[in-house]
Amino acid sequence: MHEEKTEGIVLRSQDYNERHRIITLFSPLGLISLIVKNISRKNASLLTLTTPFSHGEYLYSQGRSDLFKYHDGSLLDDHLGLRQNLKSLQAAGVLANAILTSQMAGKPAPALFALYKSYHKQVCHFDDPSPLIASFILKLLKHEGLLSLSPDCAKCEIIPAHFLHQGESFCSQHAESDTMEFSSSEWETLLSLESAKQFSDLRKCSMSAPLEQMIQALFHSRITQN
Repeated sequence: MHEEKTEGIVLRSQDYNERHRIITLFSPLGLISLIVKNISRKNASLLTLTTPFSHGEYLYSQGRSDLFKYHDGSLLDDHLGLRQNLKSLQAAGVLANAILTSQMAGKPAPALFALYKSYHKQVCHFDDPSPLIASFILKLLKHEGLLSLSPDCAKCEIIPAHFLHQGESFCSQHAESDTMEFSSSEWETLLSLESAKQFSDLRKCSMSAPLEQMIQALFHSRITQN
């Protein structure tokens, strides 16, 4: 029996029978589903390892299907801080759902995992996590090749862009009829969120509710089209 080991963060956990759980991890190897058996309240470490948003190392082997068998593990971070605040918990759920929605099982994604891990760790340090969520979503779309933001129009490369069509940036003269239109200030915010290299920059960013909704709509439209 060939065993493999990977670090991962639990995105989803489902009870199976009385003492088993099926967990979905996001790891450098992509999404992995494990069945973890013989869970009990007496085994606190196993409970924590199978709880959503916990970060650990997991030893597993191939089963008869896409469901792998868990053998052993060690906790790296239980992210207890984000569980103390409902807003942080909800934000962590949004980040996890973005991965579950956009990634295929078994598709290696080491760079995206590193990005997700860093953003996941920061959730509890934001009083308002909306800029953090928006930045992650934009970076995820860029990673998947579904978004190309630029200051100027992708077609004429002269006029400032304020429109998005199929993930490309366009000016008013070259925008298609079914584009998403942004104001100048909103476009500047998009560029800042997508290119942010420091979390301190995101803490200074303010976002309107309409812009948040547009970024969520952009994510769902780009993901469902591909």
